[in-house]
Amino acid sequence: MRLVTIQPYEVLEILQSRGRFVCDISKSGMIVDGDCGFLAAYDWLVSQMEKRVGTAPIGVEYPIWAWYRNDDDYSDWNEDGRKYAKITVDIDPSRVLLSDFDEWYCVLYNCPLVSLPVADFDAEWDRCVAAGPEAVRATWERIFHDDGYCVQATFWELYLSDIVKVEVFTSRKRDEAELD
Repeated sequence: MRLVTIQPYEVLEILQSRGRFVCDISKSGMIVDGDCGFLAAYDWLVSQMEKRVGTAPIGVEYPIWAWYRNDDDYSDWNEDGRKYAKITVDIDPSRVLLSDFDEWYCVLYNCPLVSLPVADFDAEWDRCVAAGPEAVRATWERIFHDDGYCVQATFWELYLSDIVKVEVFTSRKRDEAELD
């Protein structure tokens, strides 16, 4: 299965020196810069990976993220002027869990995934919320499919031998005028 992961350039250096890379959640921008409740969503995903892909290897707490399908050209990646590696990998599908990127936001923000078309979206939402947290979490199971517009992939570890292609780039740094 072909995937693309965007990683800080240092990850490529780790792969080249050690032959293996695993996620270090303490360096995740979304977690370090203010959890926003994302850690609970990541923990839920870990439980799903253990159920669907297998137990994490010893010493691995969180998965690595990649794209299975995404039309982004990555030119605005992080917009911080840092050096990154766009790494194309070929990984056995048995190591990968695919999920719909847009639907993942329901997990991140702890809200029900109401499938459309639903004749009365609000009523379905209210029914699910009233049924409690377990009912809400049960709706999240529907994120695991590969037919969405943007499909993300998670896997426990990345090996140097998985790499097919590497493109190094520096993210475009925006100036203050562009942010207004």
